[in-house]
Amino acid sequence: MDSLPQEMWLRIFALVDCTKSLGCLVLTCRKFNALGLEALLRHVNWRSVGVALAHMEFWDRNPSKTHLVRSLSLQLGVIDIEEKERIFRGIQSFSRLNHLILLGGNVSAIIYLTLQLLPSVTHLTLHACAISPPPPFFPDSYPSTLPRALIQVTHLVVSKLRLPPINSFLPDGVEMPMSEHLPHLQSFVADTMGLNLPTQVAAQLTSLRLKLSGRALGDIQPRLDIVLARLPALVHLDISAPAARPVAAVSQQPAPALPHLRTLSAPWPAAGHIFPAAPLLAHLRVTTALTKSDDAIWLLEHLHGVALRSMVLLLDEWDDEIPLAAVRCIPQCETLEIVYAGGGPSDTFLFDLGIHHLPLLTRLRTLRLHKAAPRPEPEPQPPRFVWPPPPAARRRQQSTAAANAGGQLAAPEGAEGSSREAVAERTAKAVAREAKAAAREAKAAARAAKAAALHAEKTASMRECLHAWTRYNPALQRVQLGHEAGRTWVRRALGGRQRQWEVDVEALEDKKAAWALVCAAP
Repeated sequence: MDSLPQEMWLRIFALVDCTKSLGCLVLTCRKFNALGLEALLRHVNWRSVGVALAHMEFWDRNPSKTHLVRSLSLQLGVIDIEEKERIFRGIQSFSRLNHLILLGGNVSAIIYLTLQLLPSVTHLTLHACAISPPPPFFPDSYPSTLPRALIQVTHLVVSKLRLPPINSFLPDGVEMPMSEHLPHLQSFVADTMGLNLPTQVAAQLTSLRLKLSGRALGDIQPRLDIVLARLPALVHLDISAPAARPVAAVSQQPAPALPHLRTLSAPWPAAGHIFPAAPLLAHLRVTTALTKSDDAIWLLEHLHGVALRSMVLLLDEWDDEIPLAAVRCIPQCETLEIVYAGGGPSDTFLFDLGIHHLPLLTRLRTLRLHKAAPRPEPEPQPPRFVWPPPPAARRRQQSTAAANAGGQLAAPEGAEGSSREAVAERTAKAVAREAKAAAREAKAAARAAKAAALHAEKTASMRECLHAWTRYNPALQRVQLGHEAGRTWVRRALGGRQRQWEVDVEALEDKKAAWALVCAAP
């Protein structure tokens, strides 16, 4: 243990997610206290104003540890001016703070001074907050004795802001508070399209993410045009909306020009409306299922000539023509994923796809053709609460039970024989119920065994098909042919021998991080 370098211990402590466990760990010895305290103080969470004020005493006693804090989450709530100033003075001492999260409450003008004094804060998250206007003469000090300091925030996340009513259909919308004082802003995340950024700030924005909600969003294409017209430098665009049936066709009006856009993730038909305006588009994902195969084929045919590197399509029903159209229209594709809700490719089609069509995609490294994962079952509801009987009724029940136990109540004639028959009948019914339950369990086990046998047979057939592809697709490195476990393979070199296919045990983690890596790619 003593031979491990400090960097290894810091890395191990950083992997501990439970704050309580990490707090117990740093109390075991002085070495762990010195090393683990950095990981423990890296992410500070003040769940209430009371917790924040209680922590102020610790930071007043240990000013040398303030540089360890990297992110801070503060639940504001109801707070008076003096307490708020004391808390924010403590925040201003975190000289290496990178991410500031404010939840609820009224964010007063002191936030502007705090961000000025902390140039290390580049990520700011505001949730359910009411933002006050900046102080007079901001960002200059008054009187002008201090040098002018600009806020260095580059990533801003806002949700459920307490603002005047927002009408997303109006072109003017509502001005985003504080945004005019963020000259270095590059990434913006919001839950509505009715927030406007100043022209000079919007012109330099490179990443936009919209988390839209509501069951009846309708056609968002006209509103998107208003938003995108102000973002000429956009590189990454991510629009998430509830899964619903498309309510409109692709708009015939041309979308605003996005000459630098490289990553697009949007529902249909918005995705089909935006991509023609992005000549440098490299990564495309359609986040809602296409109900018509013609729409998917139309999209692929209009992508002909675009140097697309990755594409994700969601389908209501599998159609063999769609992967064939993808091979024909996006020859430079490196990652292709098609998710379908119903149907599926046949073994014959998969064999023919890998031998006669996939070789045309000379750069293809990852292929995923799988059914959409089933929705999780709803959690069981807790048992319904039954109020206890009133005291008088409870006493009567107790007295009756005690009398029966003591033999104080005499049984009528013939009751003994009838009680024996009732006991025998109940026993017979219990035995019958157990027999039926055992029969049901046996049938379920038989069905499960049959399904496992079919799954194993299908997996073996897919693996043979995959081995047949190897000769014709030398660049292919990862293949998924189903959402079930064991149907994702990765091609690795084992012991210096020829590269062989093996089951990818890290398939789920890889898929979760795949789109994040795609968005980060140049």
